[in-house]
Amino acid sequence: MAAVPAAASQAFLKNVAWSHRPSDYVAMGSDAAASRAKPLLAPLVCRRKLNEAASKKLTSHYTFLLNPATKYLPGDSLGVYPLHGSELVSKTLAALGLDRHTPVAHRRVQSGAEMPAAMIIAQHLDIRNVPPALAKLSTEPSLVALRSDRKKYLEHIKSMELHDFASKYLKNVPHDKVIAALKPLEPRLYSISSNQAVAGNTVDLTVAKVTYETNGVTRHGAATHYLHHVPLGDSMTPVFIQKAPKFRPPPTATPAIMVGPGTGIAPFRSFLQEPARLAPGARNWLFFGDQTPADYLYKQEWEPLEQAGVLKVSTAFSRDPATKKTYVQDKIREGSAEVWDWIHNKNANFYICGDAKSMAPGVEQALKDAFQKHGNMSKEEAAAYLKNLEKQHRFHKDVY
Repeated sequence: MAAVPAAASQAFLKNVAWSHRPSDYVAMGSDAAASRAKPLLAPLVCRRKLNEAASKKLTSHYTFLLNPATKYLPGDSLGVYPLHGSELVSKTLAALGLDRHTPVAHRRVQSGAEMPAAMIIAQHLDIRNVPPALAKLSTEPSLVALRSDRKKYLEHIKSMELHDFASKYLKNVPHDKVIAALKPLEPRLYSISSNQAVAGNTVDLTVAKVTYETNGVTRHGAATHYLHHVPLGDSMTPVFIQKAPKFRPPPTATPAIMVGPGTGIAPFRSFLQEPARLAPGARNWLFFGDQTPADYLYKQEWEPLEQAGVLKVSTAFSRDPATKKTYVQDKIREGSAEVWDWIHNKNANFYICGDAKSMAPGVEQALKDAFQKHGNMSKEEAAAYLKNLEKQHRFHKDVY
């Protein structure tokens, strides 16, 4: 993608750049490994758009530089601590009646140490969501009346960011009570889409920018908005490796069926960069889905592997005007005889990564339907067969 204009990055980080206590982080030059408690300050060195021009989505490939002591394996995730942008921080300070230099503290941030308001709001607190504990502080009659309908009350709170809520409902609440009721800004975990055997001291992520609308206002996901704007090279982002020992590629000779629609493809790119998995005779089957062919992520990497005969790819597009609406579970049903053969006769391992709400259950049902049809099983037997695959560590999920 075209680089984010320097002016946009500068505006996003104006007066809210990272402020680091050396004792809280691992420096790039250190020989220590990063952890959630003490993350590495890593520079972002690459950001490029993966969707083609015709797509309505924005999915990007990101690369961070790591120090030599920070190691990862296929299936692991990268934890990223985001930073709120200047505009959002300024709105929040104004709504709370705070000067950016006013010292404030939160019991769960740096052991309750005081720091400038702009720093704690930009780096350490979740200001994109209104926790129920904070909402309870309001005595505004209109909000109090809404509490009688809990569903509407919670939906109303969920539709607002802190600055909106504070401006409307917390005018008479002291800022220290507001700060105390906020939740810390947690790191976001992203499946790693590179293999360190190939990537060396770098790590890749595949991330879709989160943008949505509430109350007629465009909102952004904290981490994806940060990643989209953080300057390349000269900015240090706190990151760490989150291990996933139960989500690893199978042994080299074992076939792998991988279902990863959208950014769920990330760990399977890592799997398929494993040199041994690409040896002659290797059997890998990737199910990928998204809205349109313009959203076919890493297509240029899969095609040579298909031509080499080490990868089979089945694609599903739900909004392609040239074809009927199709999801990955539909493609599994279409190829159910071969899926059954790979699993039952060739001992393939089966992997799912991505949406937990509808995609993963849909894929599991398609699998059970295949077991019933080709294994001559009842519904109960198909469910038990899938459960047994899980017990044998041949069925793996990384869903969210």
